[in-house]
Amino acid sequence: MGCGSSAQTVEDTTTVYDYPVNGKNKQPYDMQQHKGQAMIVMNTASQCGYTKSGYTTATELHKKYKDQGFTVLGFPCNQFGKQEPGDAEQVQEFACKRFKAEFPIMDKVEVNGDNASPLWSYMKRRQPGILGTESIKWNFTMFLIDRDGKPVERYGPGASTEDIEKKLIPLLAASPSTNADGADAAVACETGAAPADNAPAPAPAADDC
Repeated sequence: MGCGSSAQTVEDTTTVYDYPVNGKNKQPYDMQQHKGQAMIVMNTASQCGYTKSGYTTATELHKKYKDQGFTVLGFPCNQFGKQEPGDAEQVQEFACKRFKAEFPIMDKVEVNGDNASPLWSYMKRRQPGILGTESIKWNFTMFLIDRDGKPVERYGPGASTEDIEKKLIPLLAASPSTNADGADAAVACETGAAPADNAPAPAPAADDC
């Protein structure tokens, strides 16, 4: 066995926590707060044929498993049919009011091309699509992230709650190898960011989620 064959590459040791992202307020969002959690990371669009099914799946999963160390991060993206024209604040309001989405909506990103988010480029490399192609094909592509911050599955638009549960439930049953407590993300309808450990989530306003 060659001396280099067992060595880990940088890609092998990298996790989603290593990539900078911004929250809906365009300020840096600390991905480290999600260490120890399983996650779905998806690109969203408000005017897409998959909008209803995508948000329904995400909200069902979040509601069902948020107390078991799971969250969802939604990244608005306008690259597919220009179906996400609003800014992140508008997307948050839409997701909250129409789908009662209580998970963080992040700053708007590109997921393909030279200006693609480094996080999305990493996830695409780790979990390529059909025939090994990396590019995202459409809105509501979902990446399942394990408790150690590694992308372990990629789902195309239209994936159901049941489809994702097949791999999510075993992940939730597994202990993370990283040193993390798996605290859940805060209600995004209020803050768009996760609270400190054990901090109570703020009560939603009457016209909010």
